[in-house]
Amino acid sequence: MGGGDSQSFGTHGQSLFASDGQLLSSHTLTEPPRQDRATWSPVPDVLPVAVDRDRHQPFVLVRSTASTRA
Repeated sequence: MGGGDSQSFGTHGQSLFASDGQLLSSHTLTEPPRQDRATWSPVPDVLPVAVDRDRHQPFVLVRSTASTRA
């Protein structure tokens, strides 16, 4: 199980991250989520991927290009 296009068989989940109409990242999860979920926010929710990776994720980098100007 790794990042990128899913070539996994059996029950699993997908975590997708997009911005400005482009898919930026796709991760195969070892188990499907309890329920389908889609959210929009200026900062991505990477917790499902981090939890799925257990302690095998050396770091998480989040880059936000959202403007905070009024």
